[in-house]
Amino acid sequence: MKNIIKLLLASVVVAMAFSLVVSGTGKLPFDDVKENKWYYSAVAEAYETGLMKGQSETKFAPQKTISRAEFVTLLYRLAGVNETGFAENLATFADGKTDKWYSEAMGWGVSRGLIKGNPDNTVKPGASVTRAELAVMIVRYLDYMGYRLPETGTDEQFTDHGKIAKWCRTEVYTCKKWGIFEGDAQGNFNPSNGTTRAEGATIALRLTKSVDELLKNTGVVIARTGEESEFTFFHEKAFDGENGITTAKFIFDRLSLELDTEISSKNYGSSALKECNLQLIMNVPQDADIAEMSENLGDSGYAVKVKRDGEYTKVLLAYNTRFARAYTFELLLTKYVKDGVLALPADLNVSGNVKEEDFFTVTSSIDKNTRDPFVYVENGVYYMYCTGWRVYKNTSGSINGKWSQIENAVVKPADYKKCNWAPEMYKHNGSYYLFTTYSPNYTRNEYENHGCIIMKADSPEGPFKMITDGWITPPEWDCIDGTLYIDNDNVPWMIFSREHTCYEANGAFAAAQLSEDFTHFVSEPIELFRANDAPWNTQGITDGCFMYTTAEGDLLMLWSNNDEKGYCVGVARSSNGRLDGEWSHEEPRLFTAWMAGDAEENKFDGGHGMIFTDTDGQMYLVVHAPNDWGGDSSRMTFVPVIERNGCLVWDLNLE
Repeated sequence: MKNIIKLLLASVVVAMAFSLVVSGTGKLPFDDVKENKWYYSAVAEAYETGLMKGQSETKFAPQKTISRAEFVTLLYRLAGVNETGFAENLATFADGKTDKWYSEAMGWGVSRGLIKGNPDNTVKPGASVTRAELAVMIVRYLDYMGYRLPETGTDEQFTDHGKIAKWCRTEVYTCKKWGIFEGDAQGNFNPSNGTTRAEGATIALRLTKSVDELLKNTGVVIARTGEESEFTFFHEKAFDGENGITTAKFIFDRLSLELDTEISSKNYGSSALKECNLQLIMNVPQDADIAEMSENLGDSGYAVKVKRDGEYTKVLLAYNTRFARAYTFELLLTKYVKDGVLALPADLNVSGNVKEEDFFTVTSSIDKNTRDPFVYVENGVYYMYCTGWRVYKNTSGSINGKWSQIENAVVKPADYKKCNWAPEMYKHNGSYYLFTTYSPNYTRNEYENHGCIIMKADSPEGPFKMITDGWITPPEWDCIDGTLYIDNDNVPWMIFSREHTCYEANGAFAAAQLSEDFTHFVSEPIELFRANDAPWNTQGITDGCFMYTTAEGDLLMLWSNNDEKGYCVGVARSSNGRLDGEWSHEEPRLFTAWMAGDAEENKFDGGHGMIFTDTDGQMYLVVHAPNDWGGDSSRMTFVPVIERNGCLVWDLNLE
């Protein structure tokens, strides 16, 4: 019997593949569950599918109230969880046991937010579940699974509405609209009452019925089985067939990874797996549907269509340029995947065009060959600080507005010679500080060193004057690109690059604690990581670091090096959220020529990036691109970004 519960336990759920049957197929072993009882079929189905077990070999105890541990275990089984290691999540609770029959399930419930600890730091696995608590757990479970059930009930108030506390009221009425809960003969919800095991079995089967109805109106749903999905923007190798990686192969592999289940396509591998009942058909010329969809797409057109074809649900993707490919791929991952579940409407049929400006904005009112941008926003005014100690101001309220240069914003030190590079401006304790690089009028060793200095002003427009005694970085080192980081203890640090020119031909990032007035270091520099630690780098460069803390407290560093296609922005992550953590490097870059036109005649590499938020609350990555060192084409390029599951990715505004 292929019902929804068995498919969930098998970790694959597919539209049109379920038929829920609420009836027993054999005599139950429990002598306390009689065939003439209203709950017999529900208990039989819950028992047969493994959702619930007896209290003993012969007793089900249908009238006994269901405990918190029992109901969370029911949801755990319903979700088809097949990984382990959750039990340790209970160790932090005063009554949390990690070696009980319920430990894995309750630990999973804690990790997924289905249950939370009490004020006395207990989790109370043996306590009876009230109907109010049940409603909250059910809604949290459905939210976690990404299911929004069809409304088969009403939103009329229960007779005892006043007894339903505010902390659970929304969830209670959500369950009522979804047909999971009904009132008693007098129309009461009875929020404080316990729930019997027989009622628990019935509610579980109502859930499966409701989910079944949802899936009948959905093109395809693939249940997730692994950890939380971490989405990243389209990966560079999705764009061509180099190294044997085709666009189609990459996308199917990537979706399989995101959903933790195998997906095949008509033009990649064998026929679609019967367990998935899903085909992804990607721009296959011989396919009539794709040919028809592609006919009038234009140079940068895309089309997405879902259709039923026998036992399979087809997802048809047609596109032309790399931007359209990226858009359709991100459309799947961003708009139709939630918490590792792919859900496509059965009648989906959309098409359109994508332009480069849909991905990023290139300024036109700033001088050519403007490099190393840093943007600061205050009172609706944008300020941009660039190499050459040029400062620009934009009062239009939009990054697309006119940028005008502010003259004499930076006062050059008396010994300045050259290389006034990469100014970064920060407001701290009411003052404005410029972290920047320069070379004075002397030479060390056989090459000219650079060093970092700090300047100060009373306004973001300057004039900025040096407050450090020359270089703040060690004079025997060649250092560039200083940036400010305030740690969780409110301690200021300077992060800077120790150049590859003098450091074993391989650059490194270092950090030193700053004095409160930012005039000198109060600690010896520590090394964070080296350029060759990143698997994608091709040079020893460590350029343009910028620190970013995620909503969950993870510490990221944006920095630039070269990959196979040129200058780019990578992301490093600290293992403990501090500077002294072990740093790892994410394979997908935040900006690379792979993403934005990698043909040699139209190369658009770029880097030295930082993140800021505009006046409308949109986050942007700003880089100079194309890199074009020594040329005159580098411009400030703005890419909308968003934080998703602790990762920074391009924001295509698909919602």
